[in-house]
Amino acid sequence: MCLAPMLAEAGLTARDLLDQRNRARFQPVLSKLVRMAVEHLDQGWLYAMAIPRSETRLRLSCMWPILSAGESLKLVMNSPDLLNPAVESENPSEPGLPDHSAHDLSPAPAATWALPTGAALRKQIV
Repeated sequence: MCLAPMLAEAGLTARDLLDQRNRARFQPVLSKLVRMAVEHLDQGWLYAMAIPRSETRLRLSCMWPILSAGESLKLVMNSPDLLNPAVESENPSEPGLPDHSAHDLSPAPAATWALPTGAALRKQIV
């Protein structure tokens, strides 16, 4: 989907996205884009859940990016500085962020996982 027609419908141009004062006018466009992204994440979640439980690592390799994307979408939706070019977005590879390398990321038995379903993930984002 092309962003330009969506912006035009909201009375915005690409240049307007560099002005924080346009956040309210951009919100309907952002909401539509996030809903579309969540629909794609839902499909990915269904795919991941179709993988047999015995394939724990394969399932997790599909689930983790979906959960990460969902968290990113929540941050975007709730960011008051989304259109502020003076504010840099957080990048996990940047220094100064918490170091999670000491955490044990080995997969737990499948029965202990309490991951949200696609609907629960959707509810958290939008």
